[in-house]
Amino acid sequence: MKPIIPFEPIAAAEIPLSGDWVFQVKWDGVRILVYKSISGTEVINRHLNNRTIQYPELLDTESYSKADSFILDGEVIALVEGKPSFHEVMKRDRLRGGTEIEIKKKEIPIIYMVFDCLYMNGVSMMDKPLYERQKMLRSIVKETEHIRLTENFEEGEGLLHAVKEQGLEGILCKDLQACYLPGGKDARWQKIKNYQDVIAVVCGYIQKGSGLRSLLLGLYDSDGQLHYIGKAGRGRYNAQDWKTIQHYLEKSKQAFSPFVKAIHEAKDCQWVSPIFTVKVQFLEWSESRTLRQPVLDSFVERNPLDCRFEKEGSQ
Repeated sequence: MKPIIPFEPIAAAEIPLSGDWVFQVKWDGVRILVYKSISGTEVINRHLNNRTIQYPELLDTESYSKADSFILDGEVIALVEGKPSFHEVMKRDRLRGGTEIEIKKKEIPIIYMVFDCLYMNGVSMMDKPLYERQKMLRSIVKETEHIRLTENFEEGEGLLHAVKEQGLEGILCKDLQACYLPGGKDARWQKIKNYQDVIAVVCGYIQKGSGLRSLLLGLYDSDGQLHYIGKAGRGRYNAQDWKTIQHYLEKSKQAFSPFVKAIHEAKDCQWVSPIFTVKVQFLEWSESRTLRQPVLDSFVERNPLDCRFEKEGSQ
């Protein structure tokens, strides 16, 4: 089966009031499609990178589906104190094989939150409306320790309120009549976030004594120029992780700023080659296009040139 770039939601500020909609929790994890065919099973992420060895829990397809072939769409999450942690799931996503994966399977168990069925027993479902795909999904997939079916809610305002109360990422609003458009992104799927996040480029760091104090972050504009958007401390990383990050950053030091404009923090920082990318949560954008209250969530694998200001088509 040829890998599919998944259908993406657009950002929205309000819950749609008219139409045939269903509402779901937006899980903070890794977008994953599982492909089962006569030749075997593969696990592929939204950027078409193979993640089969990283999530072996998804390979025992007989335990959760009797279908001969399928393509499932969903989100892989890791829970910490009952809540999804992107920081934790990325520890699994970055693994590259060996005994480490077997160890991390026990330390960081994952759950695949399945929400769509794109292909089943040799037949594409993508031209079918969402309600038909969901009906098919529930008929071929059963829940297990590592497989869950994403729940539908009819009342969006109530779900959004509950999500905010629990500190979850947000909700998804989906048109039940919508077909599935590979590589598409339009208003038939909408996301409303409880907090904002962005994938940014690490462009430098500020030291405190011999240690790392904060990272300097940037985004590209449509002309390919890199702009400073703020700095973030270690966030969810512990002291040992922070030292490891500093070690890798020191290997990529460079003498000049990668930013198109000079910044105030320049005198205290060490520039690095813009090759590392991170997910950052923040409250809002300032008028000067910098982040307010940024918190470092996790290092992620992303082409730095794809890290652009959202209004120019990015995140």
